[in-house]
Amino acid sequence: MQQEIRGISFPFRIGGRGGVVVSGRRMNEELHIKDNLKQLFTTDIGERVMSPSYGMQNLDIFFNDLNESTKSMAEYKIRETVETWEPRIIVTHVDIHEEVSAGTKKHIVTLYFRIANSGEEDTFSISI
Repeated sequence: MQQEIRGISFPFRIGGRGGVVVSGRRMNEELHIKDNLKQLFTTDIGERVMSPSYGMQNLDIFFNDLNESTKSMAEYKIRETVETWEPRIIVTHVDIHEEVSAGTKKHIVTLYFRIANSGEEDTFSISI
């Protein structure tokens, strides 16, 4: 029997009954892991008062001038942070690429990982 986790849903929102929306998911459920990864990537270090070391380093410093060296450093920081804060997964590869549309440049980070308990492989992508 898998442990169920209950907590405030992400993104934070108020439900139809006027209360905070709460989610309940099994500990190793893919959606729960991806929710946690999204929170990790969208939280800056120092943003959480009770856990100031939680979060992703400001990756903009790497992406301002994305070359092979800064890309490698960003991939390392991402891998290190994810492995520290999400022990239920094993990171197999980090891919970073640029997309330019309508004159706007954005960076897509794709995380390839394996769920430690099941061995199931999955990906997570986020735009930075």
